Amino acid sequence: MEMETAEEVLKPYVEKIMRHTEVVEKDNAITAMNRFADQFRLPDVMHWVAMSERQPEDYKRVLWFDSRDGHVQVGYFVKETQVPYATHWMELPQPPCA
Repeated sequence: MEMETAEEVLKPYVEKIMRHTEVVEKDNAITAMNRFADQFRLPDVMHWVAMSERQPEDYKRVLWFDSRDGHVQVGYFVKETQVPYATHWMELPQPPCA
């Protein structure tokens, strides 16, 4: 999907009320801003899951949050081995298209 510029997203909402005056109604401006921001939002599958709620599949590489230093790591877990400092995890994003 090709990204649209802010101007391209806003264009359908611009009203020309005089020869040199263009306006955008407030609700339309908000709609346009949300449409523009939607291009940068992560898919629904990309969200943090608390380890206390659900753990990743064994040996599946995931992103995980290390509460000891506040860093995000890449690794895998095995359910039999408890790692108390790993508080949250999420699926890895898709690799970029080459």
